[in-house]
Amino acid sequence: MSSAEIMRARYEEMVRAHAADLYRFAYRLTSRADAAQDLVQETCLEAWRSIASQKQPERARGWLFSILRHRWAHQRRDAGRR
Repeated sequence: MSSAEIMRARYEEMVRAHAADLYRFAYRLTSRADAAQDLVQETCLEAWRSIASQKQPERARGWLFSILRHRWAHQRRDAGRR
């Protein structure tokens, strides 16, 4: 198995294991289903872009939630500027 395939498998496993919890948390932050789905999607995209930097699989949950909070804070900041 190539390193790209290993990273993809690790990413898929992380997302599958934590997607429902990420959505619930995003929904609590946004109070809207569509906004929560968008936030989780942005989180997953950012996680995919950064998967090579995630060296500790046992900390994947915290890493994903950190990305989600960071994306949410950026959305809030950007909305305040408009």
